Amino acid sequence: MAGDSASSGGITRRIAVTAIVAAIGGAGVAAAMAGPAPVKEYARALWFMGAPRPAAGGPFAVGRREVALTLPSWGGVTVVLWYPAAASRAGLAERWRRRLLRPTSAGFSENAPWAETPRPFPLIVHFPSWFGRETETSFTPAELASHGYVVATLNDIVHLERREGVAGRLQAASFDFTSPEAFQASRAPAAQRAELEARFGQEALEALLARPETGPHIDATRIGASGFSFGGAAALELSLLDPRIRAVANLDGLVLGQAARGGVLAPYLFLSADIGPPTPEELAQPDLAVRFDRMLDGEVLAFQQRQAAQPDNFTFFIKRTTHLDFTDRLLMPAFAEAFRPSGRDRAEIWRQINGRLLAFFQRYLAAQPDAPGNASVGVQRLKEISWPDNGAAKAPTMSSAGAK
Repeated sequence: MAGDSASSGGITRRIAVTAIVAAIGGAGVAAAMAGPAPVKEYARALWFMGAPRPAAGGPFAVGRREVALTLPSWGGVTVVLWYPAAASRAGLAERWRRRLLRPTSAGFSENAPWAETPRPFPLIVHFPSWFGRETETSFTPAELASHGYVVATLNDIVHLERREGVAGRLQAASFDFTSPEAFQASRAPAAQRAELEARFGQEALEALLARPETGPHIDATRIGASGFSFGGAAALELSLLDPRIRAVANLDGLVLGQAARGGVLAPYLFLSADIGPPTPEELAQPDLAVRFDRMLDGEVLAFQQRQAAQPDNFTFFIKRTTHLDFTDRLLMPAFAEAFRPSGRDRAEIWRQINGRLLAFFQRYLAAQPDAPGNASVGVQRLKEISWPDNGAAKAPTMSSAGAK
C-alpha cells in the first residue's frame, strides 16, 4: 500500500508539473500576442527555446558595453560596442542570468576586459534600419567580435536628441507612400536623411577613437561600415564621406544620396534577399506601399548592375530569405512564425549571410593597411557577377560554391 501511495504521489506530481508548464506556456502565448514589447520578447525566447542560437565561432570571447559619447552635433548619445574580450570565467549561473536578462540576444560578457593582442582591432560602424534600434542585431556583431573586430552598433537618428531646423525635420522623415506625388516628394529628404545619418556615424567614430577607454583598442587604419535596410544607405554614404572607411557592406538595404548618384569607391559587399526584379504587374498594382517598395528594389538592382563594373565589388542573393533575416529575427522570429512552419534551415541561412560578411571584412580589414588583403577561403569562393537578360529587366545574380 505504501508503494501504491508513493507511485500515486509521483503521478500526481508529474501531472501537477505538466499542468504548471502548460499554464506558463499558455500565458506566454497570450503575452506574446497581446502583451507589451518586453513581455513579447520573453515569450518569444521561451517559445523558440529550441531555435538555432549559434555560438560565436571565433577564437575570442565576446564582450559588450554601452559607451556614453558627447558629439558636437548631437550631444549625449549611447553607442553599444561588441568587442574581443578576455576569456570569460562566468559560471553556469552567471550565463543563465545573462540569458534571462537578454533572452533574445547573442551571448556576451557585459563590460568584460578587452582581449590583449599586439595590435589594436579593426572597427566596423553599423547602422540600423529606418527608426531602428541597435538591439535589432546582436548575433552578427557577436560573431564579428569573436573574430577580432570591434563593432559599434548605433541607434537611428530619430532616437537622438531632436535638432532644430532641417536636421530635426529629417530625423523624423520617412518615405510617403500615400500617393505617387507624395512618394516622389519624399525621395529627396530620404537621401538627405541617409547623409545626415552618415555624419552621425562619423562623429561617433571620431569620439570612439578619441576616448581613452576605447581609442587605444581600435586600429584607425582599419575601419569599415555596414548597415541593414535604410542603414545600408547610411553606410554607403559614410564610405564616401570618410576616406578611412576601407570596406562597406550593405545588408538588404537601400542606395540613396551621393552613392546612388556616383557609386561606391571602397570595396563593397551587397547581401540581399532573393527577390528578383520588379515585374510590370508589381509596378502597376493598386497597393502603393508595395508598388513603391518594389520600385526601390528595382533601383537598387540597377545600381548593383552598374557597380559590378568596379573592382572589389561582391553581390549575393541568399535564397529563401526575407528582409528581416538580416537581423536577429532570423534566429528569434516573430511569434506568428510559430504557427507558419516554413521548412527553412535558419542555421544554414545564418551561416550563408555571416560567412560571406566575415570573409569580406577578413579580406579588406584584417590585412595590414599597406598590403593587399589576403583572400580567406570564403572570399576565394566568390565568383564573378553575371547579368542575365530577363526580358523586361535585368537582375544581378551571383553563384558561389555552397550558395543556397
